[in-house]
Amino acid sequence: MKGLNKTLTVLTIFILTLLSCNPFAESWETIYAQQEKMFLDNQKLFQLSASYLNKSVLSDTTVSIKDKTIGLPDNIYSGLRKLGISELKISSNKTCGTKDIRFIPDTLWFVDRFSILQIQYDICDERSKKGVHWKLEGSEHKHSFGQGNGWLIYSDSDRDPF
Repeated sequence: MKGLNKTLTVLTIFILTLLSCNPFAESWETIYAQQEKMFLDNQKLFQLSASYLNKSVLSDTTVSIKDKTIGLPDNIYSGLRKLGISELKISSNKTCGTKDIRFIPDTLWFVDRFSILQIQYDICDERSKKGVHWKLEGSEHKHSFGQGNGWLIYSDSDRDPF
């Protein structure tokens, strides 16, 4: 009986170890790399969208992509929807005299892993410089990855309200 208990204990530890090391789970590094690749593969669409929005009168508002109320060409609307973008947040950057434009996805981009995820265009944001990886001090959850030319991908994975 003693040998059976020892075997069951070893087997239980082995199974628990296998379950905790799920080889199918995506690592954060892999997720961030895939998000950056997705942005780079579609950078022209994002840039064209930002160009239209910078020229528009929209400011300090949130708009849904589904409504087609912001005057973007149909190919941009459909391209953004294919990328899982559901809304845009546009605000004035009074310091720079430009707009801060945030593209908010509701599908793709691993959105289910984040409380906040946005592709942001703000030419005055230091974090947007190519290769800059910003983390909120004292947090492992709030990150941004600079893509260059005013672009960054910002995420928060801890679901707290701050």
